[in-house]
Amino acid sequence: MFGLRWSKYSGIAQNGYQNRHESVFSALVAQQRHQLGRCKAARRRRPAFHRRLWRTLGARTKNPMSIHIARTDTEIAACYPVMRELRPHVAEEQFLSRVRSQESTGYRLAYLLGANGVVAVAGFRVGENLAWGRFLYVDDLVTLSGYRSMGYGALLLSWLKEKAGEEGCEQMHLDSGIQRKEAHRFYEREGMIMASLHFVEKIAPNKALQPMPKSGAAEL
Repeated sequence: MFGLRWSKYSGIAQNGYQNRHESVFSALVAQQRHQLGRCKAARRRRPAFHRRLWRTLGARTKNPMSIHIARTDTEIAACYPVMRELRPHVAEEQFLSRVRSQESTGYRLAYLLGANGVVAVAGFRVGENLAWGRFLYVDDLVTLSGYRSMGYGALLLSWLKEKAGEEGCEQMHLDSGIQRKEAHRFYEREGMIMASLHFVEKIAPNKALQPMPKSGAAEL
């Protein structure tokens, strides 16, 4: 996610190979310290803000809002119209089976239910590694377009933070595309900081190692 801010320091990076890494690193460290100070102040204000927001939004609906884990096929399917706005490449007929498949590796799908149905969803999992210790990773977080900037995303993110604490996690992590600047500002307002770069390379699967089709199934 530092890719967002890299352009600010591109002039520094062009001053020469010898000083490039030191200058950029110093600038990024200064940026993180500034953000950390803002985030600490935000966290002190955030719990009371979320309680007031929850009461306000709940008062506007006929039924109290609630956050649940999608466990049944019906609940998972009801999350698709919201998830489609973040993952348009996932077809509706594939959504249920893909969620069920990911559940085998710890994936869980949470949804915020309003008076008119599901308005926000979050896919997450709990893991542990040497770099972060025990952590909660947010795979997906999205609010239905017609309900954005109304506080639903903040409530769901706050719930995820509480869930991380309940699960004994030391950190919460998520990735966000470098083009999603509004989302990045949202995460910063909610107390998160940009902490790393994420690199990706597409790999062609080795078909020779793929599972053989079941007996009687046609191989295309």
